[in-house]
Amino acid sequence: GLLDAVPSQLIALPSFTRTSTCPYPRCKSTTVFESGRDFRRHYRQHFKRFFCRYSECPQSAQDLQEVGTKGFATRKDRARHESKHKPTVRCPWHDQEGQQCLRVFSRVDNMRDHYRRIHKG
Repeated sequence: GLLDAVPSQLIALPSFTRTSTCPYPRCKSTTVFESGRDFRRHYRQHFKRFFCRYSECPQSAQDLQEVGTKGFATRKDRARHESKHKPTVRCPWHDQEGQQCLRVFSRVDNMRDHYRRIHKG
C-alpha cells in the first residue's frame, strides 16, 4: 500500500542549545534558534515525510526505501500538490456572446495569473 507519512519520531533530531543554528548539511539558514520548537520545525523542513495519496503519482511512496527521494516537507505542501489531481477553480472569463474560457486550475493564484495574461491583455 501507499505510505501517507513518516512519523516525525523517526527523524533523529540533533540536540538543541539556546544558540543552535541548523546543523543540516547544505542548509543555507543562518537563523539562531531561540526555542527548541522553532529549531525542530525548521530542521524537519529538510525531510520529505509526507507523500501524495494518489497511487499513480510520482510523488507517492510505496515503501520506506523511497523516503527522502519523493514527497513533501509539510502537510500544507502535500495538500497544495494533491489539489492538482482534482482542479476545481474555473476561469471566470466570458464575452458578450456568452463564450466562456474552459480552463480549470488547481490554485486560485494560477487562475488569476492566467486571467491577467490571456484575458486582460
